Amino acid sequence: MISNLKRFPYFWCLGARRRLNVWRSSVYYVSDDLLCNRFCTAVETINQQPKVTESPELPDWVRILKEEEAAVEQEDDDFLLPSFSEWVKNEKLRAREVDVRGLTSDMTENDVDKISKVLRFHFKSPDAVVDALNNCRFDVSECLVEKILKRFSCEWIPSYGFFKWSKVQKGVILSSDLYNLMVDNSGKSRKFGLMWELVDEMSHLQGYFSLNTMNKIMRRFAKAGKYEEAIGAFARMEEFGIQKDTSTMNILLDALVKGGSVEHAHKVYQDFKDHIAPSVHTYNILVHGWCRARKIDEANETIKDMEEHGFSPDVVTYTCFIEAYCREKDFREVDAIFKEMQMKGCSPSVVTYTINMKALGQANKALDVYEKMKQNGCVPDNLFYTTLIHMLGVSGRLRDCYDIFEDMPKQGVSPNTFTYNTMITIAAQNSKEEEALKFPENGESMQARYLNPERACAVFELAVLRGFLPTDTMYDNLVKELEKRGLKEQKKRVEELMLQAKQQRSDISSERPLKDE
Repeated sequence: MISNLKRFPYFWCLGARRRLNVWRSSVYYVSDDLLCNRFCTAVETINQQPKVTESPELPDWVRILKEEEAAVEQEDDDFLLPSFSEWVKNEKLRAREVDVRGLTSDMTENDVDKISKVLRFHFKSPDAVVDALNNCRFDVSECLVEKILKRFSCEWIPSYGFFKWSKVQKGVILSSDLYNLMVDNSGKSRKFGLMWELVDEMSHLQGYFSLNTMNKIMRRFAKAGKYEEAIGAFARMEEFGIQKDTSTMNILLDALVKGGSVEHAHKVYQDFKDHIAPSVHTYNILVHGWCRARKIDEANETIKDMEEHGFSPDVVTYTCFIEAYCREKDFREVDAIFKEMQMKGCSPSVVTYTINMKALGQANKALDVYEKMKQNGCVPDNLFYTTLIHMLGVSGRLRDCYDIFEDMPKQGVSPNTFTYNTMITIAAQNSKEEEALKFPENGESMQARYLNPERACAVFELAVLRGFLPTDTMYDNLVKELEKRGLKEQKKRVEELMLQAKQQRSDISSERPLKDE
């Protein structure tokens, strides 16, 4: 396939300075914005109104690295699909000369960690949290409040207690973004009374209540199975100065479908279709919901309704059906839909191909999908590549894994955290590649038991050099593997790199204050 990855073990064995010279020129950076997967049906960033894009979400069964996903802090677990970690880039990091050996051995504990230690006590009420924090001294900033609210997003007592305490600190005015975070935290913990109290408080603050707020309310109700309450919140939107229109109705429908009730979503559509004009996305949400519930007849009825309103099925519509049939392993129907798409001039998307590839479940067939995808001019993305690498790794095709990994940047796709984690896992868990991957021209002679851990370390280092923070789970697994194999120097190096990665992330966060809405 592509040229082999002889440099990876070689890369690890050379000195730190040479490693930087080799790889600094190939570092691929991303924008300063939070990267969200393009497959989201609803994506939110902290300073923007919720956006609804015309694309289906990727189903749970297609996702990989479940254990890793659970370890990644997400801005909103309902909206980001799949669960890629926060990937934020700062101009200063872009220009910074990283010294991979220059780690600070006596890193001081920051205020976020100090406050977190206080909040981890089992307080009986938010007021008890306030009393405890009154006995401490911290410099409170919006950035600090944001980090604490996210860290304790699933624990309403410490997060709300800290929120109450923060509001009365001298010189601190909490922004609408932070109120929205607290609204979401209370909804996540199913403290809906508290959620409405915060909403009432926001309604008395100029410009604080927004569509973001209502978006969170409807989604948290739907997530908790309180579908009528979600619909009731939508009915009250105009009380808060938000108009009911196609986009807001679609947000509600999407929340109900994701909450598990396409039936309620369909009823809302029936009730409002004569007053609020539906869009293609309206029908795609419903089709997605019916297909997800494996009610294909109802999905087909929605298609008829869609066409009666002057809309034609698009790639999103077809992908919903492909996902449903892939789930049932009915590849005859899948092939029929692909043919229909071709006849109608509707090109499959990267989501379509990713679902199909994962459902096939075999490395050879996965590579066939990859080749077909490239022939049709559909550009693979991070998720497709990572899924392909994962499937190849499970099949023991390690050379192909590394070839694909090396080919990614050549195709304009930068590996992300989960790509690196997948590569590290594959390299660390497979140690029978000696014959296929010897490096006589480099004068190297590695024993087979060292080879793949070395590769894992190489990819780990490359991830850190490119500004990623590896997940704790991946780091722990690699360290344990190195310790088990007696690779003390490599273990020490990985520990140093993890400290560096955390320091880099801390530096970025401290240098990037929140902006007001």
